[in-house]
Amino acid sequence: MTSSSIPVPALELEHVSKRFPVSQGLFKRAATLTAVNDLSLKLMPGETLGLVGESGCGKSTAVNIMLGLLAPDEGRVFLDAREIRTIPLVERVRLIQPVFQDPYSSLNPTKRIIDLVAQPLRLHARGTDPLPAVREMLDRVGFPARLADTYPAELSGGQRQRVAIARALISNPKVLICDEPTSALDVSVQAQVINLLLELRRDLGLTMIFVSHNLAVVEHLADRVAVMYLGEKVEEAPVDPIFAHARHPYTRALLGATLVPEPGAALPVIAMGNANADPLNRGEGCAFAPRCPYAVEACRKGVIHETREGEHCFRCIEPVAA
Repeated sequence: MTSSSIPVPALELEHVSKRFPVSQGLFKRAATLTAVNDLSLKLMPGETLGLVGESGCGKSTAVNIMLGLLAPDEGRVFLDAREIRTIPLVERVRLIQPVFQDPYSSLNPTKRIIDLVAQPLRLHARGTDPLPAVREMLDRVGFPARLADTYPAELSGGQRQRVAIARALISNPKVLICDEPTSALDVSVQAQVINLLLELRRDLGLTMIFVSHNLAVVEHLADRVAVMYLGEKVEEAPVDPIFAHARHPYTRALLGATLVPEPGAALPVIAMGNANADPLNRGEGCAFAPRCPYAVEACRKGVIHETREGEHCFRCIEPVAA
Protein backbone atom coordinates (compact mmCIF):
# COMPACT_ATOMS: atom_id res chain seq x y z
CA MET A 1 0.00 0.00 0.00
CA THR A 2 1.39 3.39 -1.00
CA SER A 3 1.37 6.33 1.34
CA SER A 4 -1.13 8.12 -0.93
CA SER A 5 -3.70 5.34 -0.44
CA ILE A 6 -3.59 5.50 3.37
CA PRO A 7 -6.76 7.28 4.55
CA VAL A 8 -6.15 10.65 6.19
CA PRO A 9 -8.02 11.41 9.44
CA ALA A 10 -10.81 13.91 8.96
CA LEU A 11 -10.09 15.31 12.44
CA GLU A 12 -7.27 14.57 14.87
CA LEU A 13 -6.31 15.84 18.32
CA GLU A 14 -2.75 15.23 19.51
CA HIS A 15 -2.10 15.51 23.28
CA VAL A 16 -4.38 18.52 23.68
CA SER A 17 -4.66 20.29 27.05
CA LYS A 18 -6.64 23.36 28.09
CA ARG A 19 -6.63 25.17 31.45
CA PHE A 20 -8.62 28.09 32.86
CA PRO A 21 -7.94 30.31 35.89
CA VAL A 22 -10.75 30.23 38.46
CA SER A 23 -11.27 32.92 41.09
CA GLN A 24 -11.66 31.61 44.66
CA GLY A 25 -12.52 34.91 46.32
CA LEU A 26 -10.90 38.21 47.20
CA PHE A 27 -8.20 36.89 49.54
CA LYS A 28 -7.32 33.62 47.81
CA ARG A 29 -5.05 32.96 44.91
CA ALA A 30 -6.79 31.98 41.69
CA ALA A 31 -6.93 28.23 41.13
CA THR A 32 -6.33 26.45 37.84
CA LEU A 33 -9.02 24.28 36.32
CA THR A 34 -7.73 21.72 33.85
CA ALA A 35 -10.70 21.31 31.53
CA VAL A 36 -8.92 19.02 29.05
CA ASN A 37 -5.75 17.08 29.84
CA ASP A 38 -3.58 15.26 27.27
CA LEU A 39 -6.52 14.38 25.01
CA SER A 40 -5.78 12.48 21.80
CA LEU A 41 -8.54 11.50 19.37
CA LYS A 42 -8.65 10.44 15.74
CA LEU A 43 -11.74 10.55 13.53
CA MET A 44 -11.57 8.77 10.17
CA PRO A 45 -13.74 9.73 7.14
CA GLY A 46 -17.22 8.21 7.32
CA GLU A 47 -16.85 7.32 11.01
CA THR A 48 -18.99 8.38 13.97
CA LEU A 49 -17.17 8.83 17.27
CA GLY A 50 -19.23 9.02 20.46
CA LEU A 51 -17.72 11.28 23.14
CA VAL A 52 -19.30 10.53 26.52
CA GLY A 53 -18.94 11.43 30.19
CA GLU A 54 -20.83 13.13 32.99
CA SER A 55 -21.36 16.89 33.15
CA GLY A 56 -18.11 18.78 33.73
CA CYS A 57 -15.84 16.14 32.20
CA GLY A 58 -14.55 18.48 29.47
CA LYS A 59 -16.67 17.41 26.49
CA SER A 60 -17.83 20.92 25.55
CA THR A 61 -14.33 22.38 25.95
CA ALA A 62 -13.00 19.65 23.66
CA VAL A 63 -15.71 20.49 21.10
CA ASN A 64 -14.79 24.19 21.17
CA ILE A 65 -11.16 23.25 20.57
CA MET A 66 -12.15 21.00 17.65
CA LEU A 67 -14.14 23.86 16.11
CA GLY A 68 -11.24 26.28 16.52
CA LEU A 69 -13.21 28.45 18.94
CA LEU A 70 -10.62 27.81 21.67
CA ALA A 71 -6.89 27.47 21.26
CA PRO A 72 -5.30 24.62 23.26
CA ASP A 73 -2.56 25.42 25.75
CA GLU A 74 -0.66 22.33 24.59
CA GLY A 75 -1.07 19.93 21.72
CA ARG A 76 -2.28 20.30 18.16
CA VAL A 77 -5.54 19.90 16.24
CA PHE A 78 -5.59 18.75 12.62
CA LEU A 79 -8.56 19.19 10.29
CA ASP A 80 -8.34 17.42 6.93
CA ALA A 81 -4.60 16.80 7.58
CA ARG A 82 -3.87 20.51 8.22
CA GLU A 83 -3.28 22.18 11.56
CA ILE A 84 -6.50 23.99 12.31
CA ARG A 85 -4.87 27.25 13.38
CA THR A 86 -3.35 27.60 9.87
CA ILE A 87 -6.71 27.25 8.09
CA PRO A 88 -8.42 30.58 7.30
CA LEU A 89 -11.73 31.04 9.12
CA VAL A 90 -13.84 31.13 5.94
CA GLU A 91 -12.40 27.80 4.81
CA ARG A 92 -12.56 26.26 8.28
CA VAL A 93 -16.30 26.83 8.64
CA ARG A 94 -16.81 25.03 5.34
CA LEU A 95 -14.85 22.02 6.61
CA ILE A 96 -16.40 21.59 10.07
CA GLN A 97 -19.87 22.49 11.35
CA PRO A 98 -21.61 22.15 14.73
CA VAL A 99 -25.14 21.24 15.77
CA PHE A 100 -25.57 22.70 19.23
CA GLN A 101 -27.47 21.42 22.24
CA ASP A 102 -30.25 24.00 22.45
CA PRO A 103 -32.29 24.53 19.25
CA TYR A 104 -34.10 27.43 20.95
CA SER A 105 -30.99 29.62 21.18
CA SER A 106 -28.93 28.45 18.17
CA LEU A 107 -31.20 30.03 15.54
CA ASN A 108 -31.55 33.79 14.93
CA PRO A 109 -35.18 34.57 15.89
CA THR A 110 -35.40 37.52 13.45
CA LYS A 111 -34.72 35.50 10.29
CA ARG A 112 -36.99 33.21 8.29
CA ILE A 113 -36.08 29.52 8.17
CA ILE A 114 -35.22 29.58 4.48
CA ASP A 115 -32.84 32.51 5.04
CA LEU A 116 -31.19 30.85 8.04
CA VAL A 117 -30.35 27.74 6.02
CA ALA A 118 -29.34 29.77 2.95
CA GLN A 119 -26.94 32.04 4.86
CA PRO A 120 -23.84 29.77 4.61
CA LEU A 121 -24.30 29.44 0.84
CA ARG A 122 -24.76 33.19 0.43
CA LEU A 123 -21.51 33.74 2.32
CA HIS A 124 -19.44 31.07 0.56
CA ALA A 125 -21.04 30.64 -2.88
CA ARG A 126 -21.77 34.18 -3.94
CA GLY A 127 -23.35 34.75 -7.33
CA THR A 128 -25.47 31.58 -7.29
CA ASP A 129 -29.08 31.16 -6.24
CA PRO A 130 -29.03 29.14 -2.98
CA LEU A 131 -32.78 28.53 -2.71
CA PRO A 132 -33.01 25.30 -4.78
CA ALA A 133 -30.25 23.70 -2.66
CA VAL A 134 -31.87 25.00 0.53
CA ARG A 135 -35.27 23.55 -0.32
CA GLU A 136 -33.65 20.22 -1.23
CA MET A 137 -31.78 20.11 2.10
CA LEU A 138 -34.88 21.02 4.11
CA ASP A 139 -36.72 18.21 2.37
CA ARG A 140 -33.85 15.80 3.09
CA VAL A 141 -34.02 16.49 6.84
CA GLY A 142 -37.80 16.08 6.85
CA PHE A 143 -38.71 19.72 7.36
CA PRO A 144 -42.14 20.65 5.87
CA ALA A 145 -41.84 22.91 2.82
CA ARG A 146 -44.88 24.92 3.94
CA LEU A 147 -42.90 26.17 6.97
CA ALA A 148 -39.90 27.49 5.04
CA ASP A 149 -41.07 31.11 5.37
CA THR A 150 -41.82 30.90 9.10
CA TYR A 151 -39.65 32.09 12.00
CA PRO A 152 -37.97 29.90 14.69
CA ALA A 153 -40.49 30.95 17.38
CA GLU A 154 -43.26 29.34 15.32
CA LEU A 155 -41.61 25.90 15.35
CA SER A 156 -41.40 23.01 17.81
CA GLY A 157 -38.07 21.96 19.33
CA GLY A 158 -37.72 19.01 16.97
CA GLN A 159 -38.42 21.18 13.93
CA ARG A 160 -35.83 23.73 15.06
CA GLN A 161 -33.23 21.01 15.47
CA ARG A 162 -33.97 19.78 11.93
CA VAL A 163 -33.35 23.32 10.71
CA ALA A 164 -30.07 23.46 12.65
CA ILE A 165 -28.97 20.17 11.06
CA ALA A 166 -29.94 21.41 7.58
CA ARG A 167 -27.98 24.64 8.11
CA ALA A 168 -24.92 22.68 9.26
CA LEU A 169 -25.03 20.33 6.25
CA ILE A 170 -25.89 22.84 3.52
CA SER A 171 -22.22 23.66 2.84
CA ASN A 172 -21.26 19.94 2.69
CA PRO A 173 -18.72 19.95 5.58
CA LYS A 174 -16.17 17.18 6.06
CA VAL A 175 -16.97 16.89 9.79
CA LEU A 176 -20.22 17.38 11.69
CA ILE A 177 -20.02 17.85 15.47
CA CYS A 178 -23.26 17.19 17.33
CA ASP A 179 -22.96 18.56 20.87
CA GLU A 180 -25.77 16.83 22.82
CA PRO A 181 -28.28 17.68 20.05
CA THR A 182 -31.19 15.83 21.68
CA SER A 183 -30.84 16.62 25.39
CA ALA A 184 -33.17 19.67 25.24
CA LEU A 185 -35.91 17.71 23.43
CA ASP A 186 -38.75 15.48 24.56
CA VAL A 187 -38.04 11.75 24.49
CA SER A 188 -40.26 11.07 21.47
CA VAL A 189 -38.64 13.92 19.55
CA GLN A 190 -35.16 12.69 20.56
CA ALA A 191 -35.87 9.42 18.75
CA GLN A 192 -36.90 11.29 15.60
CA VAL A 193 -33.68 13.35 15.56
CA ILE A 194 -31.51 10.27 16.20
CA ASN A 195 -33.21 8.39 13.37
CA LEU A 196 -32.69 11.40 11.13
CA LEU A 197 -28.96 11.45 11.91
CA LEU A 198 -28.76 7.71 11.19
CA GLU A 199 -30.44 8.24 7.81
CA LEU A 200 -28.18 11.17 6.93
CA ARG A 201 -25.08 9.22 7.93
CA ARG A 202 -26.17 6.34 5.68
CA ASP A 203 -27.20 8.52 2.72
CA LEU A 204 -24.46 11.18 2.87
CA GLY A 205 -21.60 9.21 4.43
CA LEU A 206 -21.34 11.72 7.26
CA THR A 207 -18.25 11.96 9.45
CA MET A 208 -19.50 12.84 12.93
CA ILE A 209 -18.52 13.39 16.51
CA PHE A 210 -21.57 12.80 18.68
CA VAL A 211 -21.24 14.25 22.19
CA SER A 212 -23.63 12.89 24.79
CA HIS A 213 -24.10 11.60 28.32
CA ASN A 214 -26.77 9.20 27.06
CA LEU A 215 -25.00 5.88 26.50
CA ALA A 216 -28.07 4.25 24.95
CA VAL A 217 -28.08 6.85 22.17
CA VAL A 218 -24.33 6.55 21.65
CA GLU A 219 -24.55 2.76 21.37
CA HIS A 220 -27.20 3.19 18.68
CA LEU A 221 -25.37 5.82 16.64
CA ALA A 222 -21.58 5.59 17.05
CA ASP A 223 -18.88 3.33 15.59
CA ARG A 224 -16.39 4.04 18.39
CA VAL A 225 -16.71 5.51 21.86
CA ALA A 226 -14.30 7.67 23.86
CA VAL A 227 -15.06 8.11 27.58
CA MET A 228 -13.89 11.25 29.41
CA TYR A 229 -13.49 11.90 33.13
CA LEU A 230 -12.28 15.23 34.57
CA GLY A 231 -10.79 16.27 31.24
CA GLU A 232 -9.00 12.99 30.48
CA LYS A 233 -9.84 10.22 28.06
CA VAL A 234 -10.01 7.15 30.27
CA GLU A 235 -11.14 4.58 27.69
CA GLU A 236 -11.69 4.26 23.95
CA ALA A 237 -12.84 1.33 21.83
CA PRO A 238 -15.30 0.28 19.13
CA VAL A 239 -18.91 0.23 20.33
CA ASP A 240 -19.37 -3.51 20.80
CA PRO A 241 -16.23 -4.16 22.89
CA ILE A 242 -16.70 -1.14 25.12
CA PHE A 243 -20.33 -1.97 25.90
CA ALA A 244 -19.65 -5.69 26.36
CA HIS A 245 -16.22 -5.59 28.04
CA ALA A 246 -15.46 -2.11 29.39
CA ARG A 247 -12.06 -2.13 31.12
CA HIS A 248 -12.05 1.16 33.05
CA PRO A 249 -14.06 1.24 36.32
CA TYR A 250 -15.57 4.62 35.41
CA THR A 251 -16.91 3.26 32.11
CA ARG A 252 -18.34 0.28 33.98
CA ALA A 253 -20.00 2.67 36.44
CA LEU A 254 -21.55 4.71 33.61
CA LEU A 255 -22.90 1.58 31.96
CA GLY A 256 -24.22 0.33 35.30
CA ALA A 257 -26.06 3.61 35.88
CA THR A 258 -28.23 3.17 32.80
CA LEU A 259 -31.91 2.75 33.62
CA VAL A 260 -33.48 -0.49 32.39
CA PRO A 261 -36.89 0.02 30.67
CA GLU A 262 -38.55 -2.93 32.40
CA PRO A 263 -41.55 -2.78 34.77
CA GLY A 264 -40.51 -3.51 38.34
CA ALA A 265 -36.78 -3.12 37.65
CA ALA A 266 -34.86 -1.64 40.58
CA LEU A 267 -32.81 1.53 40.34
CA PRO A 268 -29.20 0.85 39.31
CA VAL A 269 -26.48 0.70 41.95
CA ILE A 270 -23.66 3.06 40.94
CA ALA A 271 -20.22 1.89 42.10
CA MET A 272 -18.47 5.26 42.45
CA GLY A 273 -17.94 5.58 46.20
CA ASN A 274 -18.95 8.64 48.21
CA ALA A 275 -16.35 11.16 47.02
CA ASN A 276 -17.24 13.88 44.51
CA ALA A 277 -15.34 14.74 41.35
CA ASP A 278 -13.34 17.91 42.08
CA PRO A 279 -11.68 19.46 39.01
CA LEU A 280 -9.83 22.00 41.20
CA ASN A 281 -8.30 19.38 43.47
CA ARG A 282 -7.23 16.48 41.29
CA GLY A 283 -4.13 15.44 43.19
CA GLU A 284 -1.64 12.97 41.71
CA GLY A 285 -2.29 9.72 39.96
CA CYS A 286 -5.65 8.68 38.55
CA ALA A 287 -8.33 11.38 38.74
CA PHE A 288 -10.97 8.70 39.33
CA ALA A 289 -9.11 7.06 42.24
CA PRO A 290 -11.10 8.85 45.04
CA ARG A 291 -14.32 7.33 43.68
CA CYS A 292 -13.00 4.01 42.40
CA PRO A 293 -13.88 0.78 44.27
CA TYR A 294 -10.79 -0.94 42.81
CA ALA A 295 -8.21 1.76 43.59
CA VAL A 296 -4.92 0.75 45.22
CA GLU A 297 -2.12 2.93 46.58
CA ALA A 298 -0.31 2.99 43.22
CA CYS A 299 -3.41 4.55 41.60
CA ARG A 300 -2.89 7.70 43.66
CA LYS A 301 0.74 8.30 42.67
CA GLY A 302 2.49 9.35 39.48
CA VAL A 303 1.17 9.37 35.94
CA ILE A 304 -1.24 6.67 34.77
CA HIS A 305 -0.22 5.75 31.23
CA GLU A 306 -2.55 4.45 28.56
CA THR A 307 -2.67 0.71 27.90
CA ARG A 308 -3.61 -0.51 24.42
CA GLU A 309 -5.06 -3.92 23.57
CA GLY A 310 -5.69 -3.87 19.84
CA GLU A 311 -8.32 -1.20 19.16
CA HIS A 312 -9.18 -1.01 22.86
CA CYS A 313 -7.24 1.47 25.02
CA PHE A 314 -7.72 2.51 28.65
CA ARG A 315 -5.92 4.58 31.28
CA CYS A 316 -5.92 2.29 34.34
CA ILE A 317 -3.39 0.16 36.25
CA GLU A 318 -6.10 -2.03 37.85
CA PRO A 319 -8.49 -2.57 34.89
CA VAL A 320 -11.67 -4.54 35.28
CA ALA A 321 -11.29 -8.03 33.81
CA ALA A 322 -12.53 -8.28 30.23
